[in-house]
Amino acid sequence: MPSAPNHPARLACLTAFVACLVGCASVPKPSDWIADVRPQRVKRASDASKSFDQQREQTEYQAAATQFQQGDIKTCRTILEGLLKRNPKHRDARLLMAESSLLEHQPEQAREQLQLALKECPNDPELLHTMGLAAEMENKSDEAVGWFERAVKLAPENGLYVISFESAVEERTEQRAAGAGPAEATVGEDGTSSRRKASATVEATRASHVSRDEVPNSLDGRGRAPAGLPAAKDLIDRGGAALAAGAVEIARGYFDRAWKAAPSDERIHISAAVTALRYDELDLASDLAEKGLEQFPDSAGLYRVLGTARYRQGDLSAAKSSLERALALDDSSGLVYFLLGSTLAKLGETKAAEWHLNQARRLDPRFASRR
Repeated sequence: MPSAPNHPARLACLTAFVACLVGCASVPKPSDWIADVRPQRVKRASDASKSFDQQREQTEYQAAATQFQQGDIKTCRTILEGLLKRNPKHRDARLLMAESSLLEHQPEQAREQLQLALKECPNDPELLHTMGLAAEMENKSDEAVGWFERAVKLAPENGLYVISFESAVEERTEQRAAGAGPAEATVGEDGTSSRRKASATVEATRASHVSRDEVPNSLDGRGRAPAGLPAAKDLIDRGGAALAAGAVEIARGYFDRAWKAAPSDERIHISAAVTALRYDELDLASDLAEKGLEQFPDSAGLYRVLGTARYRQGDLSAAKSSLERALALDDSSGLVYFLLGSTLAKLGETKAAEWHLNQARRLDPRFASRR
């Protein structure tokens, strides 16, 4: 007689079989693997493409900025045009394009670039400030004040924006006090407005024309910007870029604002005059040094720059006078001895020239081999 079936054993086998089936069902098929991997590959490829584009744009922008600093505006703009064709929303490229337009005395073109940038970044203080510069170049003083004021409200700690706002308010005040609206002021060949000379009465009453509401809290009680060396240095750099592009009067405007940013710092006057010398703008260097000496009459550095400019201009008598004054204030500069010695040699004062040149060699090894 056959034995009874072993139900527990059969049940265990059936349970194991079912478990195996369930487990196998959870294992993805080859087609599932392909479906899972493909989006990751696509994402990696997209990320790599974006990274490449960003690196390319950054490289192109830096190349354009370098050309801008060197004064090659044409090459700068060519690079930026290619960059903006691929990425019209590149904020920094739009801004640099606008700045290059300003240096070429093209405020209308600058406005076009800035308006496009402001659509993407409507509360960008740097864009607003540059728009103010464009309005100022067009001699639209009321509009310039408005743009600068918005920039100051968004970035009240930025000394550059404060100085621009203050200067625009002063410009508008002079025009109103002189009885001339913005349209009556003349515009020079370089695109800058010819500031009307205020009389003593206008100067005395200037404060009454400027509303207290117009002056941000970052200005002191006299309407002057607080000492801001970083802002002043930035303005000196901008002045240098303007000189590199041949925009002398624009550079002069930047240097004027730099002094307002740090009115008690002698180094700002020296730096501005030295920058003008570097770009061989000798008349500007002389003007800047002389203006600085009005405030700092005992500055050996300013007399040194003035003497250098006069020497390179061929005004040997004036160069001699300035360099002698520089040595009287500071006799530790080998450069001044060398310049004075060279000046005296050209004036035919051979003995005095040799003595000063020997002093230069003694103080500074750079002049040891020069005879």
